[in-house]
Amino acid sequence: QMPLEMGVECINGKNIRDLTEELIVESSGVKVDYIKDNWLGLRLPAIPPKRDNNYSDYLFLPLNFALKKFFQDNLFINKGKMILIYRFVYSNTVPQKMYLDYDNLEVKMITDVIASHTTKTDHPTKLNNYNCFAQGEETHTEVFLLPNEDFPAWLEWEKSISKDGILM
Repeated sequence: QMPLEMGVECINGKNIRDLTEELIVESSGVKVDYIKDNWLGLRLPAIPPKRDNNYSDYLFLPLNFALKKFFQDNLFINKGKMILIYRFVYSNTVPQKMYLDYDNLEVKMITDVIASHTTKTDHPTKLNNYNCFAQGEETHTEVFLLPNEDFPAWLEWEKSISKDGILM
């Protein structure tokens, strides 16, 4: 709906009215897969917008469709208390003064979408949150969902993530 409101009639040569969920995901750049040690990894093509931004559906709708499709084909095993990690990756060309404070980003909706397909709740007794940033080749957001007890291992593993990021 948003592209139509913005006057965009086609995406990737397809009439927007004919797009299926799959094409929406494909054209959005949202990626979902299991990575190291069966951690859920997600790649979003941008930094989430500032809170209260009216145009945030461009991330949430494709993310919801991507998770729906992913979990049709893959089982999610809830391993008790989990941690949701947001890794905001800024391109090396973005000046640091342009980095956004974590608390100003619209991550609540992303958390809700992910939780609806996995932990079924974002209650603090079930889901912790951690935010960090990195510099990379292109600006994007990486999200990881893993058991709480795996967090120290994730912190070590994060040091080895390439400048391209995950799920290229």
